[in-house]
Amino acid sequence: MALIFASTLLYAQTEISGTVVDETGEGVIGATVMEKGTSNGTVTDFDGNFKLKVEAGKILVFTYIGYEKQELPAQNGMKVTMKDNVAELQEVVVTGYYNIRFSFQVVGFW
Repeated sequence: MALIFASTLLYAQTEISGTVVDETGEGVIGATVMEKGTSNGTVTDFDGNFKLKVEAGKILVFTYIGYEKQELPAQNGMKVTMKDNVAELQEVVVTGYYNIRFSFQVVGFW
């Protein structure tokens, strides 16, 4: 019984927190943080901070458009610096749509 309890504690997921920044030290808003090989993940907040329940030491994958993918072992208090990927920026296509809605009101005298 004690062995089962001890192994459960050993492999229990804990909440890992950290920050994703660019090369100037500014927080990266909306960067994806995923546990490698799973669908367990999150997105960084306005300041580049994230929290994710994962076993310590598991590999986390950090991605964001325009930056190189980073793969690092999970540890609490991580600070991940994303590096520019200029080649990827040349492949981005932005498409915009705009809707115009007209409303006519006819006013007349009989």
